[in-house]
Amino acid sequence: MRLKNLNLFEKYIEKAVLALASLFTLVVLWFFVLGSPHAVEIKALHKTLKPGEIEIAVRQEANDLEKRIASEQSPFGDAVIEVPPYTDEFRDRLTRPLVPIDQLASIFNQPGLQMKVSVPPKRRLFNVPQPPAPIALKWDTGFGVLAEPQDKATISGFEKLIGNKIPRDFRWVSVSSEFDLKRWQNFLRKKPKSSKQQQIPPQWWRPRLIVTDVILQRQLQDATTGKWGEIQTLSPLPGTDRFEYMPSRWFSFRAQRKNWAPPEAEAALQLAEMERNRLSRPLFPELIEGLWLPPDAAAANLSPRIGEQVRDFTQQIQAVQMQLKELRQKMSDAGGTTSALTTSATEESDGRAIPMDIPGLEAKRKKLLDDLYVLLGIIEPLEEPAPSENMTKPFGRRRRNVVTIEDSQKKEEAALPDTIRVWQHDISVQDGQSVRYRMMVSVLNPLFFKSQVPKEQQEEYFEKLTLTSAPSDWTEPVQILNEHHFFLSRANKQSKAITIEVYCIFNGQWQKREFDLKAGDPIGSVVQFAHGDGQTNVNMNVGGVVVDIDFDAPSIQGSSEKTPRIIYFDGKTNSLQQRTLEQDTDDPKRVELQKNLRAS
Repeated sequence: MRLKNLNLFEKYIEKAVLALASLFTLVVLWFFVLGSPHAVEIKALHKTLKPGEIEIAVRQEANDLEKRIASEQSPFGDAVIEVPPYTDEFRDRLTRPLVPIDQLASIFNQPGLQMKVSVPPKRRLFNVPQPPAPIALKWDTGFGVLAEPQDKATISGFEKLIGNKIPRDFRWVSVSSEFDLKRWQNFLRKKPKSSKQQQIPPQWWRPRLIVTDVILQRQLQDATTGKWGEIQTLSPLPGTDRFEYMPSRWFSFRAQRKNWAPPEAEAALQLAEMERNRLSRPLFPELIEGLWLPPDAAAANLSPRIGEQVRDFTQQIQAVQMQLKELRQKMSDAGGTTSALTTSATEESDGRAIPMDIPGLEAKRKKLLDDLYVLLGIIEPLEEPAPSENMTKPFGRRRRNVVTIEDSQKKEEAALPDTIRVWQHDISVQDGQSVRYRMMVSVLNPLFFKSQVPKEQQEEYFEKLTLTSAPSDWTEPVQILNEHHFFLSRANKQSKAITIEVYCIFNGQWQKREFDLKAGDPIGSVVQFAHGDGQTNVNMNVGGVVVDIDFDAPSIQGSSEKTPRIIYFDGKTNSLQQRTLEQDTDDPKRVELQKNLRAS
């Protein structure tokens, strides 16, 4: 057939087939080679992604969200969103009488977050007063023998304060005061003088009326010039400033920190509530010799009935301590075990029977000490668990408690004491020092971890757990008793010698040694005392030297009477001093030491 006789369809059919085949090939290449048939549209991301791109996109979006959450910059800029007080409204409704309410309060009629964010006026700063200074300072001083601490860190801490020695004799000063809690509340209630400031809401500070630390400062007096030295802030005693607030994590209220995590901040506040008594009145170290009482536990500060009970407990504790010491010494002399003694009790020359049960005596001493400390309010008595309620008993109709939250807060506030007793200890004092003390206390900060704190006060108060009070007045000078005392006891004119009695504290008791001296001899020397299974060297050198001896010095009784007199160099004051046999024989201090003397 001739080409010109072909119609249009027959003429271009081959080209049409080739065009359709090419188009089909392009579609296949586009969707199955160049593209992916499994692409997914993710509406949250507003993207259509291949399977391999989905995980990367989701991870990227999660990272961006995490950065926005961690950012301290508000997504609303300077706008502040006031959250309605839903909690207060709920509590108010919970405590109202059950009466019909025609219309819900406006708070529950409104959504929690408005669609239109408004910028309210700049928030006023909170008025944060400084807590008042402690008042009515009292002090007491004494000595004792420290019980061996349990862990090496505590041992090291005590050795830095009292030295590395066995037995661990040390001197202490305890200072107590009163913190006026009512005055602190009045400070918080007082209206600010400036209109640019506002009061701290009472519901913020009511649960935080807690003393978290007692800070003791001291000054030493120069014996030569009489001037006071620099102010020293004393560290708390080892073991009294560390609290476990999370598993295997320890916390100190003295150490200010930043970057609190919410669980840590909540744990610190709960810890302050649980340990409030131990924080304001840290326990004294455990003693094996001696007895510590608070400075305000003197008879003049107690009622006659309580004072009599305190004296009775004190005498019993001291008697048990003496029995323990004498029994341990007898065990050491007999070979170190109770089996070496032949009877169940030893008998002294004065007829006293000492039981051989050391664990029993120690338990008795601890029980007496606990009862004494409960009586004085130092520790709280152990509460026995209340018997469980009989669940089979019919409840009957329960009456609804109509007491409001505000009434409960007022009742709790009225139950708080007007003042809180606080105290702190110094065990690093040295022989013959003249010291004076002052106190400060730390209390929980009402603005700690409150999100409503304005930006201008965030750095100063938001992550600051405690506030420190103003310092108290200084105490009167506290004179630390000398570690050594010596007295002229005899004189021999023919041998030109004198006898000096030297007293010192060893193992919690006054001990005495006599030294025969001549002019030029030092007063006292190193001697040995029995302790445990062996002997311990004790320095009984008083730091003086006999310069001259006058055997015929005038007596105060009259010109015809004579008495021996020594002139000696006092190494502590770098001066020449003198004393006579007549004066030392009747010295009240010597009489007191002889009464308290326990021969080693």
